[in-house]
Amino acid sequence: MPDNQLNARFLTPEERLMAVERIRKNQQGVGNKHFKMYQLKEALADPMTWAFVFFALVADIPNASNVAGYTKKTTVGALYLIAYCVGNIIGPQTFRPKDKPRYVPAEITIIVCYALCVLDLGVIFWYYRKMNKKNEAVRANPGYKKLDKQEFLDLTDKENPEFVYTV
Repeated sequence: MPDNQLNARFLTPEERLMAVERIRKNQQGVGNKHFKMYQLKEALADPMTWAFVFFALVADIPNASNVAGYTKKTTVGALYLIAYCVGNIIGPQTFRPKDKPRYVPAEITIIVCYALCVLDLGVIFWYYRKMNKKNEAVRANPGYKKLDKQEFLDLTDKENPEFVYTV
């Protein structure tokens, strides 16, 4: 990926200028990679910075506690990061210059995405409750025997009937 619009070789010179012009209209800046202490201080003092940090923290707590097995945790974490990055690439594309000043399609996209998040959380809640009941039934079976030192084995959440999902 190019580090800025001016270095994007896949764009024609005219397209590069259009990309820079779009940034000019959005007032987001381009091409400066110098660390500025005053911007760090502003970010740390901005309540929205901490609102986003809090959101990321509480949104990821259930993710971390509901996956077991070293390789599975690593895979889930990597896929989560990829999806996060793709979302951050797609997001700005919904703000098209032709839709200004209100950017109604972008607003609709944001509302739909948040609605999908709520739906997704509902599916996750339902699935984890279902899996907890299934594991509880396995553990209640008279023939069930827990493996010796099972809690220390590198078992995934699906392999380990002792695993209880946080809901």
